[in-house]
Amino acid sequence: WHFGAWAACSLPVGPTTHRDGAGDHYAPDMQTGFNGPSPSGGLTVLKQLSTGLTLLGEVSYQAFFDQTYSQAGYRYQFGAETRVNAALPWRAWASGSDRLDLVPELSVLDLQRDREDGVALQASGGTILYGQLGVRWTVGPVSLGASIKRAVAKRLHEAADQQGAEGLESFRAALVLGWSTRR
Repeated sequence: WHFGAWAACSLPVGPTTHRDGAGDHYAPDMQTGFNGPSPSGGLTVLKQLSTGLTLLGEVSYQAFFDQTYSQAGYRYQFGAETRVNAALPWRAWASGSDRLDLVPELSVLDLQRDREDGVALQASGGTILYGQLGVRWTVGPVSLGASIKRAVAKRLHEAADQQGAEGLESFRAALVLGWSTRR
């Protein structure tokens, strides 16, 4: 068994001043930035079940600070996110330090409601179960991964009125390039 803990914080690099065609500001949840940092942390566990099969688990939490959007004239806080992930990477092929892994994963995402001026908003938050299938190819210290993720089940608050991406997308695709410093 191997256990780990991690902490991170996003930087507020996305703008929060986008306007529509009429010149009105988009609501904070339609902007490309969060207007402030968002700290997160988590715990991980992994267990090698056999030479080619590993069990991975992770629990994480991401918080968003209450921010003032002067252009909108109010305070806004995005709902915190709790994630529980489980993956079962399988080494499909290996030769020396080269390998090809297939990675099925299930993840639960619980979204708290967004808040405006301290009041919980309708049509925000809920719980989503995602299924994900991925592949990772490793050559020496370099790895390249790709995956497709879909919502398998969801229970969104006021789902018909929600406009956000979480749980309403057809699918998500991810591409990851990594470099290992350990040989």
